[in-house]
Amino acid sequence: MKTSRGNDIYRMDGIGKVFRFTLTQTFKNKGYLISYIMMIAMMTFMGPISMLSAGASEKAVLNSESINDEVTADTIFYNNQTDINPDISEVLKGTGFSGVEVVETESIPDLSDTQIGVVIYEKDTDEGYYHVESVISDDSQITALQLDSLTDEIRDAFEDKKIEYSGATDSSVSLLYGDIGTGKVKTEEEYLLRDESRMPNSQLVIYSTVYSIIIMILVSLTVSYVISAVMEEKTSKLVENLLVSVRPLALIMGKIGAMMVYVLSMLFFGAIGSSISNSVMGMFFTSKAVEEVSNHVDFAAIAGLSLWKILILLLSLILTYLMFSILAGIFGSACTKTEEIGPVVMLLTMLSMAGYVAGMALPYLDVPILDKIVSIVPFISSYVGPIYFVCGRIPFYIYLIGLALQVVFIIFLFRLCAKVYRKLIINDSKKLNIVEIFKLAGKEA
Repeated sequence: MKTSRGNDIYRMDGIGKVFRFTLTQTFKNKGYLISYIMMIAMMTFMGPISMLSAGASEKAVLNSESINDEVTADTIFYNNQTDINPDISEVLKGTGFSGVEVVETESIPDLSDTQIGVVIYEKDTDEGYYHVESVISDDSQITALQLDSLTDEIRDAFEDKKIEYSGATDSSVSLLYGDIGTGKVKTEEEYLLRDESRMPNSQLVIYSTVYSIIIMILVSLTVSYVISAVMEEKTSKLVENLLVSVRPLALIMGKIGAMMVYVLSMLFFGAIGSSISNSVMGMFFTSKAVEEVSNHVDFAAIAGLSLWKILILLLSLILTYLMFSILAGIFGSACTKTEEIGPVVMLLTMLSMAGYVAGMALPYLDVPILDKIVSIVPFISSYVGPIYFVCGRIPFYIYLIGLALQVVFIIFLFRLCAKVYRKLIINDSKKLNIVEIFKLAGKEA
């Protein structure tokens, strides 16, 4: 592994020089600069655009529910066969039926196409169950949607009047009708974990969604930028000059460090922009659908966690970056032609996509044993392990196992890169596959 101190493959001589050079050249490159600005803009305006879309969809639904608010009905025949009698005229105020004449009757007569019949009766006296029915003629001009709306309004008013008639208070009604659910059997460990730090599932879904998107953006940018940077130097033969004064490992790690600053600063400013734009949009759009969208695309939502939890997530981001960056550096340097980059990017993207899908889908399942398993599986654990721990879904030792496996894998990649990077970066004969890379590492051992 070492032939002399001067040939130590793990030395980092020149890493600072490579870091500064790469970072400077990255921001001088118009393509990288435009990508930087566009990504920040995308993160900033993704929330507002999604809110506008959600608001438009919600408005369309509301409009479809209020088609023909100017109803063509002129008379409502009202037949109440119970002792509970809400004021129908008051009920209809503020609806499309507010101007319709209400006629109380003991039976529903033959109806014209502009008349409606409403009947309230006791369907089951012993159970205290009542029923509201609406009736129209076969050739009625009143739509089924309008009729459903009318029935719902009368039902709600009847329900309120029934509670008032019984003399029940709000608290007694809540006590009587409040749901009580039964959960699945839990171990003592799961029960204590839930009591101490378990967040509601809805909150976990929001954090996991935002965190998965952030890592997906991080990995996508990392893989493409590191491979592109390696190939630019390799094809221009610049690397041969650099290797004279810079150690091979320092060359790749300086490049990775510079791209880390580039990518993480992009995510940082994008998160700030997202928080500001979502806050501004929230001042003008306050519907339930818009609020739900805002929660799931606010990249600054993670900042709502405590400092130590943010540090855990930041540590995971950095380790994930290193893991995919070193992989990208090794596989990218094994390529000899620009057209060979595509399959490499696709391979690393698919590995990342597996974790992304897990991070987006698994919180909805809420299966404790599955949460523990995926939190220690390499690649997937980067997406789910840290967020599951800070949200109280897995114990600390499970998170540590996943973290330790990730660190071990990164150390393995680091050592592999140190052994083969010099040979790979100057190789221009053919693309080497993973088996050939390992064989090359064996020769350097």
